[in-house]
Amino acid sequence: MYYSALYEENRRTNFFVTTDIDEAILLADRLLVVSNIPTQVRAVIEVDVSRPHKLLDMIENDHANEIKIAALSILHEEAMKSFSRSSSTTPVMASWD
Repeated sequence: MYYSALYEENRRTNFFVTTDIDEAILLADRLLVVSNIPTQVRAVIEVDVSRPHKLLDMIENDHANEIKIAALSILHEEAMKSFSRSSSTTPVMASWD
């Protein structure tokens, strides 16, 4: 993966924004999970898995999967808050025959 190799080459701090949890865990040493509105840092989760991170290793790593579950749990809470703040009207359903 390009970004992992780039980090290993120069060891500089990089900041990525992504909606892909697996990608975030694969690339990160630390995840910042943000809330929806107002946007604030909800959690800082350390990805304390040995480097270099390799996709297969991350998939099979129990701790990496615990990190994923923790991040997804926070994101689910934020999504549910967003849904509850949206219009209380019944959604419009469309059908094409």
